[in-house]
Amino acid sequence: MASSFFSKAKEFLIGTPIEYGDPAKIHISQVADEVYNDGAASSSANCGPTAVVMALRLLALEIPGADRYRGEELVKYVRYLATGNTNSRVGTSNLHLQRIVELAGGRSRIMRDPRDMLAAVRRGEPVIMAGNPTVSGCYTARFPYYDIRRWDSAHWILVGRYSPERGTYTVNDPQSVIGPIEATAAELHAFSSRDGNFGIGIQRQ
Repeated sequence: MASSFFSKAKEFLIGTPIEYGDPAKIHISQVADEVYNDGAASSSANCGPTAVVMALRLLALEIPGADRYRGEELVKYVRYLATGNTNSRVGTSNLHLQRIVELAGGRSRIMRDPRDMLAAVRRGEPVIMAGNPTVSGCYTARFPYYDIRRWDSAHWILVGRYSPERGTYTVNDPQSVIGPIEATAAELHAFSSRDGNFGIGIQRQ
């Protein structure tokens, strides 16, 4: 019994990831797709609200009142809670997203170096990462545009899991209509290199 207790304590201290949501099941898109959000427009600035929904789902945290909504109506609801408006052409800041995390009973912290962000993910802490999906070397280059949309502008994505066997990170990109994808550290460093170097770590209380 004591051996089992200390084994569990050691796992907690070294940061063994806690498995909550399945990245494939919590995915939602900010752009129109019949599987991941059939009510969305063909383009929007809803990456922030969409990313924070996925981050909280991954940690099994619930946004008050959100269970009444699905798809685009859920994204609109979260945007309104975060910003007080439903204008899907206006981007969202970290303060907006942190407000939603707090409402859901979670904690957040700001990171400004992608090395720290990826280290946090390896410890089991999902990170909403800022960057630009059109920069050279980004993971998006491996996918056709109709699978992962991309515009030359600031963008929020969720980096939620790390696979030590493959050495890759699971990314739920709000502009993906094929669900979560795998990305390397180099690809995420490239993503963060423009309009980035900024992330929000999300934790349960």
